[in-house]
Amino acid sequence: LVFNPTYGLFPNGVTTSLMFKGITSEGGVTEEMVQNANALAQKLNDPVTFTIPVDAAITSWRNIKWLLEQTDTYTLTLFTEQVDIDPIDLLTIRNDFDWGRVFYDIPTEMAEELARISETRGGMVNFFQASYNIYGRDGLSITWAREVNTSLSIEEAVGAYREYNMVDSYVCIRSDNVPIMGRCASNGNDVMTLEAWLDVARQRKQGIMLEFHSVNSVVPSLEVFQRHQEDFRSPMLLKAKYPDFNRGTFIDPIVNMFPDVTIVVVLPSGLA
Repeated sequence: LVFNPTYGLFPNGVTTSLMFKGITSEGGVTEEMVQNANALAQKLNDPVTFTIPVDAAITSWRNIKWLLEQTDTYTLTLFTEQVDIDPIDLLTIRNDFDWGRVFYDIPTEMAEELARISETRGGMVNFFQASYNIYGRDGLSITWAREVNTSLSIEEAVGAYREYNMVDSYVCIRSDNVPIMGRCASNGNDVMTLEAWLDVARQRKQGIMLEFHSVNSVVPSLEVFQRHQEDFRSPMLLKAKYPDFNRGTFIDPIVNMFPDVTIVVVLPSGLA
């Protein structure tokens, strides 16, 4: 690399792209390679972006993340011309690092799908930082409205959207197989249905976490989510406690019916 002519053309500074040549998804980016890249980049005075093929970045993410963490001036540019790469793999990288320091040179369809799943399935810190609801990357800055199960409490939480980033509620099932809000001890006809609750909750870009209190409520709730799929534009977390809920009753239905969410499984203290 010849740096002096580059800086002569751009005297105010320019982001330099350093590309790893000859790497494959099988071999990936080795620890020695990132150490050498860091030593080279440290000689520069201006920001550096490391340009890496998507498939190699996926298999070598631990080494690449170490490289990016050496200084805040490093960024990552992921590129590919392949169309068979799963956007979920890109989401894994996005969720595990500062979204503002990762750039994408990928097919339009892949970028659109990544943007879509990042809204409901992406990391909460990334989402709320990008929407200017929190500053910095500290998850402690994310605020919660808890046990928002009634029509009054959801309206209050949505009205205070600048105060609460996330809304937490419980889901049970009514005798007529309709998902309702709250613990299963309260299942009368006057209890708010999940569908009515979502109609209010979706008015603002607040994230939601729904904790299931009945195994029978999972599939009917997922059917409600499917009907409102285009309305969700913020993080969604679905939570349940093991062993009352297991792979067959909780995880598999979500994966098969409404996968673009974060699954939260609470383990007993002896298994955690």
